[in-house]
Amino acid sequence: MLPVAPSSAPPTIVAPDGRTVACPTGSVPATKLTEASFNPALAGGSAMDTGRYQIRLRGTVANETNQPITVREVRVTVRGQPWPARVTVPAEVAAQSSVDLAIEGTYDSSSTGAVDIKTELAWAWQAGELASCGEAGLIEDD
Repeated sequence: MLPVAPSSAPPTIVAPDGRTVACPTGSVPATKLTEASFNPALAGGSAMDTGRYQIRLRGTVANETNQPITVREVRVTVRGQPWPARVTVPAEVAAQSSVDLAIEGTYDSSSTGAVDIKTELAWAWQAGELASCGEAGLIEDD
């Protein structure tokens, strides 16, 4: 039987007052889309035709770290281009929790093809002294 590997210590930073502060641990905060509706309906259930669509997306912003975060922005793209949809999400997410995310708007499709919607979360640690930590010590969660 192999010995249990020691857990690695979280990265640390030096706070402005000289204290050593451990950076948060867990997964990088992220968005997850769980529901989408399109009006008119997508061609074949997965492709847009040329025309105007009303799109409603639902999902979550997950914070699987041990510290609370502030949501600065959720950026949305459709087919690689910024989409100025209305994003509704709480500004704060507690540690080890998630909050509801809603995205709604119209999209003018200039060509037929697959739907490709992506979100990008801009966030910060609520505790200002952790700002220098950034994503140090966090893992990407698929």
